[in-house]
Amino acid sequence: MTMTTTSHAFSVFFRSLSMVQHPYRCCFLMLLCFCLCACAAGTPQPPQISLNIETTSRANNGKSFYLVARAVDTQTFLMDSYQDITQIVFSNPPDPSILKAEPILPGNDPQIEIRKPEEKALGIY
Repeated sequence: MTMTTTSHAFSVFFRSLSMVQHPYRCCFLMLLCFCLCACAAGTPQPPQISLNIETTSRANNGKSFYLVARAVDTQTFLMDSYQDITQIVFSNPPDPSILKAEPILPGNDPQIEIRKPEEKALGIY
């Protein structure tokens, strides 16, 4: 029976870490594994949403416009008017519910990345 080089290297490595012969190495290895797992766990990020916008040169009569992404509840989304959104987008200080306000130029096809809100729905205006 023959061993590959990789499996031979692993067997030599693990034999050298015998708990009986080297108890501190074993503790160190366990601590290292614990730290790596704790760092990898971290706080999960909400999923990223990718929007591919396709426009013609005649979109919005050839004038630029904004795509607005907002964390909002459904009822508010349905009741918002154009004036409400323009006030929120251009407010100072910026409204925290605005996730992205991206200018769109007719004839361009941008790809827009937005993080999905954790607690509310995503409203696209």
